[in-house]
Amino acid sequence: MDILSHPSVGGFVSHCGWNSILESIWFGVPIAAWPLFAEQQLNAFQIIVEMGFGVEIKMDYRKEVNSDGNDDIVSAGEIERGVRCLMELDNGKRERLKEMSGKSRKAVESDEANEFGVPSYIVQLAYLGLQFYMQALHDEQIDSNAELVVPCLANPLPAKVLLSAALKKEWLPGFLDQSRRFRETKGIMVNTFDELESQAINSFSNCNTPPVYPVGPIWNLNRDGDHDVESDKYKDIRQWLDDQPVSSVMYLYFGSMGSFGVDQVKEIACGLEQSGHRFLWSLRQPQPKGKMELPMMVNENIVSAGELERGIRCLMELGEEKVESLKEMAEK
Repeated sequence: MDILSHPSVGGFVSHCGWNSILESIWFGVPIAAWPLFAEQQLNAFQIIVEMGFGVEIKMDYRKEVNSDGNDDIVSAGEIERGVRCLMELDNGKRERLKEMSGKSRKAVESDEANEFGVPSYIVQLAYLGLQFYMQALHDEQIDSNAELVVPCLANPLPAKVLLSAALKKEWLPGFLDQSRRFRETKGIMVNTFDELESQAINSFSNCNTPPVYPVGPIWNLNRDGDHDVESDKYKDIRQWLDDQPVSSVMYLYFGSMGSFGVDQVKEIACGLEQSGHRFLWSLRQPQPKGKMELPMMVNENIVSAGELERGIRCLMELGEEKVESLKEMAEK
């Protein structure tokens, strides 16, 4: 959050974890979506299609090997186009993002989440709605189509965006069991606010599910303990950001579990260089052998530098309308 809050940061290449999305909205920074696994595909669909606050690098990305045994590669050129698209995002999108940023701040001022001492892992609303929907389809043995009309979403959801975990046979029983247990509760608190997911919130008032209570956005705004702010590395980063023009830096962060192999790292580096935009990249080493990983992370597709460049360019060239919308939402 220290990076996203810096005025020089004008775009965010993200794995689309829900906390990262809320943080980007809070600070009014548009996203280039690169979801890796689990509910992140759904989150990317929301931020791009439902909310219109970002651009796509690879929304249907899967960390899985192809049937022919070869990894898919998203080229450096594709990454470059994504980067350019983001950094050159039209003003309309940036204005809408600014508006949503204001609304998120007003939601924090008005709700009682901090008094509850609610943890940050509270349920994410659209994910909950999709869980209920898929559990009902499974129980009724209804076949899914190419596009699904999910009550909690305003737009049809492409089947390719469905949760990776839910599509795996070994994960499906747990996914469905969790959904059924949610239905047995008296109520569910969700980490969102009315203006951000009004469609999803309203959908729960018209179905046979427990009431939902939006108490977000919730996170720890004082996370200096996560790093040594006095370290030379941190000081160098802050100094470098201070020296950059406003909204000129693309920030890349893929979460606590987001790591890539050597080939993919090379493609990302090439795409960033080709985009011509300043960037700050939080690069995580892959899990060492013997450490537990999610099954879906064993093999990976490769996003090309071209895809990344396209996403970054679109985001960094985002129009004022989208940016202002996000800023306004943060202030409300």
